[in-house]
Amino acid sequence: MWAYTGRKSRPVAAGARACCACGWRGRTLQWDQDELGDIGTEADTDTEPFYEDWLAHTETVEHQTVALPQALDALLEQLDTRLTTLALDAPAAALKAVDAVDRLAKDVGRLAARTVEADTPEQLEALGTALGIAPTEAGSRVTRFRLEL
Repeated sequence: MWAYTGRKSRPVAAGARACCACGWRGRTLQWDQDELGDIGTEADTDTEPFYEDWLAHTETVEHQTVALPQALDALLEQLDTRLTTLALDAPAAALKAVDAVDRLAKDVGRLAARTVEADTPEQLEALGTALGIAPTEAGSRVTRFRLEL
């Protein structure tokens, strides 16, 4: 159920918009509350415009992020395919492999976090842009990996 339908003493929304964890907000799309009908569920509302706004935003962000080397990108895709297949064919082996990948990711993440310059607001802004996340999230990510044991 939508939260802002005006039912049960709730406020009535005048419109809706897509949003992102980075702080971006899409255009506000107005709607007539009568269009929601008596049910007022998400299924009654065309959410495609919100999705289109969000998709355009994520494409813009992706173009601003640091590019992965092509060979690494291909390797990650191959790893995804192989681990997914392994999870279906041999789940215990997949869990063992994922544990190994997790350890590797933590080790490399710790090295990267200790190497990256992320001590000033300007550095966090640049890092956030490179990663496609908000500067505060970039700082949290660096701290998390620096403290990872």
